[in-house]
Amino acid sequence: MAKFILKIHKNQVLKEIQIQKLNPVDFRWGNAYSVCAAGRFEVTKLIHIPTEYYFLFDYTHDNEHWAVFSPGIEKAVQSEHTCIWDVQYAFVIQWLSYLKQEVEAPDLWATIGQESALAETVFYKDQANEMFNENEKKILSIQLNEVKKYVAKTITLSQEQYDILNSKLDYLIDASNRLTKKDWITIAAGVFLSAAAGNIIPPTTIKDFLRFVAVALNNVFGTIQLFLPK
Repeated sequence: MAKFILKIHKNQVLKEIQIQKLNPVDFRWGNAYSVCAAGRFEVTKLIHIPTEYYFLFDYTHDNEHWAVFSPGIEKAVQSEHTCIWDVQYAFVIQWLSYLKQEVEAPDLWATIGQESALAETVFYKDQANEMFNENEKKILSIQLNEVKKYVAKTITLSQEQYDILNSKLDYLIDASNRLTKKDWITIAAGVFLSAAAGNIIPPTTIKDFLRFVAVALNNVFGTIQLFLPK
């Protein structure tokens, strides 16, 4: 025996996936044994293929709806007795919202882990720890000001966030007058990655931000591949 949801209900779910601006191609309908009824019958399961997160459209013995989904509100897997479809669908909407947040959230720990890699950038390991020359300091100042312009044009921040970021960039410009290149790149790694992980740069734009920074600094340091988060 199986207890599957109706086609019209599946169509409702598809509309909500589109509303949430998730890719319908990333989802797959399937079947699974009931959790609520201890596997006594099969029910409908919707799986988000890239993450393997899912929503199980479960039922009780009395044919009342039961939702089992991951990610949940406060835990990895959440289970809710919903009684009727309208309440079940409300949990579908919540689940898709949590799923979207989880999919779009950057791996900040992986991003922070790039700091040590940047500080030990390969192309400086075997070179002298020299000071910036005047031309390099000029180029560095120009490029860091380009970072300011990029953020102002492409990333929405509060005025306080803009001021904090700009003060950090000004600090790096000034630091080029007194720090060696190795010391500067170590400080810069902390500045940019702390901005990315410290609620200044929005999570959805972190990778683009760091990528732009790496390109902007190429004229001084060469290609900074290790700067980019995976």
